[in-house]
Amino acid sequence: MQVMALGQVGFRLELPDLNLYIDPYLSDSVREEEDDSMARLVGVPIDAARVEDADIVLLTHAHRDHCDVQTLCPIYVASPQSKFMGPQSTLDVLRKEGFKETRLIPLESADVPLSPGCTVRAVPSAHPECSGDSPQNWNAAGYVVESSGLRVYHSGDTSVTERYLEGIASIRPIHVAFLPVNEHSFVRKRAGIVGNMGVRDAFWLAEWLGVSVLIATHWDMFAANQVFPEEVELLFEKLSPPFELRLVRAGCEIEI
Repeated sequence: MQVMALGQVGFRLELPDLNLYIDPYLSDSVREEEDDSMARLVGVPIDAARVEDADIVLLTHAHRDHCDVQTLCPIYVASPQSKFMGPQSTLDVLRKEGFKETRLIPLESADVPLSPGCTVRAVPSAHPECSGDSPQNWNAAGYVVESSGLRVYHSGDTSVTERYLEGIASIRPIHVAFLPVNEHSFVRKRAGIVGNMGVRDAFWLAEWLGVSVLIATHWDMFAANQVFPEEVELLFEKLSPPFELRLVRAGCEIEI
């Protein structure tokens, strides 16, 4: 699997028989539309209008830096084969932009085949708490992608709660996990930032999931919500958890 970081929690996964994009944020719309202080700290690694290889776009929730119409509309046009999967709140955003229903995939509780060799399953996320009693009512979701014997989990934005753990217990073990590390705090809450699990919780969760590789997310995009990579690396060195840690900078690729 080839992994390209797009910044924030966005990634491109190149699998044997299809290309997945998860929460691509390839504009500066948060600054332009919401808050001047929320400028990108990293460059846009790909022009959204040149994304011609997207087969599936997975959306975790409707916040602008995860469900960005300035990114998704150009991808919709440039990749006419693409389909978009996410909570109803994200699909409603796309419907308002004129996306055809035939290219929208609502969340289900079962595995959804994406190709002969690949499935995806939606699981709940706690952002800040799990919501709804069925996938159709979730406000935020993560995804488990299985391809060629590899099980990959992208949590989207989430904290760790007991209800969240109950909702994802059945996905273990996971080979590769994408987990956020921008902990929620008083300062961030006061600034209107929800935040997610912190580094220690991410390490604990990765071990609980039985992961081989942890790819840290949500650390690089906005000054008010960033985590210095040195923080993550120092704690990893001190705690020595039993998995590999990867911090992938936007625009860089790794192979797993």
